[in-house]
Amino acid sequence: MSRLFYVVFVSLALVLVPLLESKELISISAVNYPPFQIEKISSDGKKGFSIEIVEKAFKKADENIELKYVPMTRASWSLFDKGSTGLVGTIKWLDSSGKLDLVEAVDLHLIRFVLFYKKSNFPNGVSYSDLGELKEYKIGTVRGSSTVSTLEKKGLNLDYVSDIELNFRKLEAGRVDFVAAVDLAGWDIIKELFPKSTEQFEAVETPFFVANSSLMFKKEDNEVIQSFKKGLKEIVENGEYIDIVRKYYGNEIDVNSVLPDHIKQGIDKK
Repeated sequence: MSRLFYVVFVSLALVLVPLLESKELISISAVNYPPFQIEKISSDGKKGFSIEIVEKAFKKADENIELKYVPMTRASWSLFDKGSTGLVGTIKWLDSSGKLDLVEAVDLHLIRFVLFYKKSNFPNGVSYSDLGELKEYKIGTVRGSSTVSTLEKKGLNLDYVSDIELNFRKLEAGRVDFVAAVDLAGWDIIKELFPKSTEQFEAVETPFFVANSSLMFKKEDNEVIQSFKKGLKEIVENGEYIDIVRKYYGNEIDVNSVLPDHIKQGIDKK
């Protein structure tokens, strides 16, 4: 009888102990925003620049996450009402929530908005010290984009569309002189639309607008925040963070150009 009891006890222990030790899933919301957050994993296995940083950092911190995609209009709702622990994106998405004082944002990387153009139109390249110098040119932009106000304040000749791809088709057809877009996103669109002639396009090296991609938490979830920060610090120090940067930008990228200050400082101390 004692032997049977022992066998039953050991069997139950093998089943129950892992369950007791397993950590609760941390719910993270994201908005489909390629190539930073990709709801449908691309054919080359990329999940998104921001997402891979988040996943790698939490894994390093020995935390398990559950990633859920939501529409842009429900980004704030997912964090404050649906009960997600974190939201991947930009703090601007929460401007209208009225709850920014309840949020702590951990910056992941910079999002750089640049001007794309056709080399044939500007054989000597493009440089400027102020956007206002480009008033004689037509610039394609997406209506409602976070950079529209920046462009409008300079009194630029803007051509508004609702679809970023249409902007690049207009650029290729010569109907606009420049397209304002995120550097990574712009190049992805060019490669998709014009795979045999990507070399005809170029982008101004210096961004005209820079935003932070962040993982946003409710301040009350301090334990999770500190755990994520610890994991992020570790992947910065061991080089895994830089590997992700190069995976999306290539080996020629000036890594410092996409690093938030706190990450740049961590790398400089190595």
